[in-house]
Amino acid sequence: MTTNKKGMYLGNTRPLTMTFRNTDNVLADPDAITLYIVDPAGQVSDQYTYADADITRTSTGVYTMDYTPSASGMAGIWQAQWTATTGSSIFTAIVAFYVYEPVVKPV
Repeated sequence: MTTNKKGMYLGNTRPLTMTFRNTDNVLADPDAITLYIVDPAGQVSDQYTYADADITRTSTGVYTMDYTPSASGMAGIWQAQWTATTGSSIFTAIVAFYVYEPVVKPV
C-alpha cells in the first residue's frame, strides 16, 4: 500500500489515478475495473466501475476517477482500492490518501 500525502479536504474533489501494466511491464487496459473507497473506519463508503462510466480511461493503461469525500464525512486516512480483471487474472492495488477537515479562518 502506498500513501498519497497530498490528500484532499472534505467536500473537495481530487483525481484518483491508477496505472495498469501487463506481465511484460507494458501499459495495458484491463477487461474490467472497480474502485472501492474505504473510509478511516474500514468501511467501503463508495464503489465505482469503468463499465458504469464512473472511471475514465485517460490513455492506454491509465485510469482516473474524480472523487469528492462528503463534506460531512470523517477526516483521516482513506483508501482507494483498485481491482482490475483481465481474463481470469485479478489485480488489486491499494493507495491510501489523507482527507482533512476544511480549515476555517476566524473572521
